[in-house]
Amino acid sequence: FGFRNSAEYLLKTALRNVKDKNYSKILYLAPSFKKVADSQQRLHNLLGREYIPPEMTTIRNLSRRLYTLYGDKKVIPMQLVPVIISRICGKAIGFSSIVSNFIDEIKNYHAGKSIECITDELETIFKEHNIPDDVSQRAFQALDIFRKYEGVLLKASLVDENDVLAACPSFARMHYKNIDLIIDGFYQLTKSEELIIRALAEVSDEVLVSVPYNEKFAYITERYINFINKYFNTEEIRLSDDRKAREPFCSAYPGPEEEIEGIARIIKNYFISGTMKDLHRAGVAFPVLEKYVDITLRVFKRYGIPCNTSYARRLGMTKPFLDFIALLESIADDYPRIQFSQFLTSPYFAQLPGVFRKTVPHFCLMSGLIKGKTEWLNRLRYGGNREEMGIKPHLLSETERELKKIFKKLLSLESRKEHGNFNLFGEYIAKLLKDFGFPGGQNEDLHDQVVKLLNELSFLDSTIVSSQLTFRQFIDALKHLANSTTIEEEGIGIPIMNLSEIQAMQPDFLFIGGLRESELPSKPDMDHILPESVRTSFNLLNLQMYLSLQKFLFQRALESSDEVHLSYSVMEGDKVFLPSPFLPLNRKSRKKIHGIFSVEEELLKKGRNPLSHYMSDIADLDGRLLRNKFGRNSYIRVTDIDYFRNCPRKFFIEKVLCLQPLEIKGYEVEEKVLGTIAHDIMRNLIAMPFSSVDDLVINAEKSLENVLSKKPIEDYWKKVIRDTFLIMIPKIYEIEKRIRDDGYSLLDTEMDIEGEPVGGIKLRGKIDRIDNKNDEIELIDYKTGALQFAGARVLGKGEMLQLFLYAALMQLRGYRINRVGIYSLKDVVISWIPGRNDRKEERTLDDYIPASLHFLEDTVHKMRSGYLRADPLNEQTCWNCPERPYCPFIQKADGESRLPDRKPIHGNIS
Repeated sequence: FGFRNSAEYLLKTALRNVKDKNYSKILYLAPSFKKVADSQQRLHNLLGREYIPPEMTTIRNLSRRLYTLYGDKKVIPMQLVPVIISRICGKAIGFSSIVSNFIDEIKNYHAGKSIECITDELETIFKEHNIPDDVSQRAFQALDIFRKYEGVLLKASLVDENDVLAACPSFARMHYKNIDLIIDGFYQLTKSEELIIRALAEVSDEVLVSVPYNEKFAYITERYINFINKYFNTEEIRLSDDRKAREPFCSAYPGPEEEIEGIARIIKNYFISGTMKDLHRAGVAFPVLEKYVDITLRVFKRYGIPCNTSYARRLGMTKPFLDFIALLESIADDYPRIQFSQFLTSPYFAQLPGVFRKTVPHFCLMSGLIKGKTEWLNRLRYGGNREEMGIKPHLLSETERELKKIFKKLLSLESRKEHGNFNLFGEYIAKLLKDFGFPGGQNEDLHDQVVKLLNELSFLDSTIVSSQLTFRQFIDALKHLANSTTIEEEGIGIPIMNLSEIQAMQPDFLFIGGLRESELPSKPDMDHILPESVRTSFNLLNLQMYLSLQKFLFQRALESSDEVHLSYSVMEGDKVFLPSPFLPLNRKSRKKIHGIFSVEEELLKKGRNPLSHYMSDIADLDGRLLRNKFGRNSYIRVTDIDYFRNCPRKFFIEKVLCLQPLEIKGYEVEEKVLGTIAHDIMRNLIAMPFSSVDDLVINAEKSLENVLSKKPIEDYWKKVIRDTFLIMIPKIYEIEKRIRDDGYSLLDTEMDIEGEPVGGIKLRGKIDRIDNKNDEIELIDYKTGALQFAGARVLGKGEMLQLFLYAALMQLRGYRINRVGIYSLKDVVISWIPGRNDRKEERTLDDYIPASLHFLEDTVHKMRSGYLRADPLNEQTCWNCPERPYCPFIQKADGESRLPDRKPIHGNIS
């Protein structure tokens, strides 16, 4: 079981009678290309430079070569089978892939049996296990599709790769004579493989077979050994190593990054110390290589460890192909924001204008969800947030102009997306690839691979399927082919492998990572056609054997290497994992290796100060900036007073520097646009006379039509706003009725006002609404959110001073203000000051205005003196602040328990 040199032993045995260095009589078969490549290297080490090599290959590759030489039908690749089945049965690719897997298992494990025979056997098994009819019908439906599929292949004179395997025994008997056959590394065979090996053995002078045997796993190799003994006279030899197996080391790490770094540190230490002289004799393996290959390559590069991987990347998961598919899905789905922007900004379309990469990312972040050509162009031309995008107008205009050209090129394909065929869609796409310069010089082979996939689909159109299909069905078929097509990535250095490949390498130093409970053992994909009990009776790979094979491979890996290091990570993000149950119970722990092996480690060692150590408040600004913004001769916006009081630092960043955090906009109307619409609707609504709620409804419908018709927003949102306002009308009527019952009538709306309520401080603003009663007025401010208007917070902390400052400005004009109120259009309520508590305390508005002016003086003094510290008026607002990660107030409070203030950052900001 742990014998490491089976290939070398078998090759030496086969070579002993060859005298003239012509070894072409030898045929060597192994279960994987990795095993074949390793054996070829071992043979070369034995023979030197000059010799005629034996044929060394896998069974599947051998059968493919024989059929290419002697077969008379065209072979279709396996990845095309689900597409063919999909067109036959009219089902989606997902269902067709399930049926394809079912057909593949039938052809491999029951080679030579007819569909009728298979049907009879399954009927008998279903009855024995009392399988319900609705379950058995799934299998019979799959068999019916199997029958139609075979008929299509026969009619078109085609075969799939499983048919090629079935034809191999006859070709082998005809064209191989007196060979020496080596069968190395197999432990289980399918029926197709058994038939091929029987045929080859019958025409061989000598057959050498290796079987990895262990009494604990005898049930796995039992069928293979029985097959050999049944058909051949054998001489059995047991091979074993004299070396004593060493106990593996085992390490647990906090996360995957630390785990891979731990492996890298051990390898680097071994190499530097001379323990590991040849990196090719080491190996790193994972049960699920796909999860770890990228992080391993990245970490090993950081540590300066050369490595290579046999991991075959799927073409469909490469970045160029994903961008290509984004283009196709954009056309099929009417240009949604994410897919279409992915295409527009892709570096793999060389002929796309460069302006897209300058404007589209920022534009998409600021524009929310976009779908449809008209919406894209409208948002670019006069979107509600155009001024806030931070993109120069001429760039937006250029983007719009170039986008129109793109839409024009896509129009021919877009117009046919509901009715077409593989050939038609393939021609359109090939033209687009040429027009857009795909793949932009990044990978010249990629264009040929994509064209090859398109040709394969077009082949189906001309030979098998002539029915119409939609462009979405075409994309699904293309994605399936791409995800079934692999790209080999090779290199030099330590091999990074899947656990099953270790049997070919048998390295001196073996590192197996990712040994979590969920990954070793792993479960097979669910069989949606045959229940587990039926699979067992039908001699297919069942769950128990699947788990046992993983244990078999893992244990063999441990015994076939000199030194083994096992590892797993206990967490990934907020998920906690247990170690694999396959790990040995009495395992040794590897001591942590100290030392600096990467540049990043050195940098981390140098800097250990907390983040808050580098954070300070802004100070010593250029006086010109302060004078221009807040000087005695400058008008300050009333709304800026409240904004500054909420947090001076945030005010400086957002209102002075005009820096806004980039956020992905949701599918919603922007707050600013919604606020403008709400104000316009309310201004029109209350200006019209009404005597009942019905009158107000009629007025609201007129106002909504008038306002919304002038706004460049989608019809969907216009309907939402219209319906929402009409639902609110009864509550609005009650509020307006109470205002009128109090004796007030509308005086003015959206009134611009400015003045100097305190000497040396000039203010400017706009009052949403002013109502009049005799010689008194009330001020109202509309808000689209929910707000609490509390007198105690105004007097105690100086919150929400806006209305009181407006009141002070109106007093300068000779008005007498009775009350001020905030009108929440979200909750449809109005909050007044003075309110009920004020009347109990005998407070009037004359108590609030002087207090507000006192807070105004304090605020403007801070503005002019450059007080721009992180000093929130209400700490609860900090939770949703985008500056939170960089804020001295938060970092010192959370990280250092409010350490004493450090020296501020000095500098001129202009």
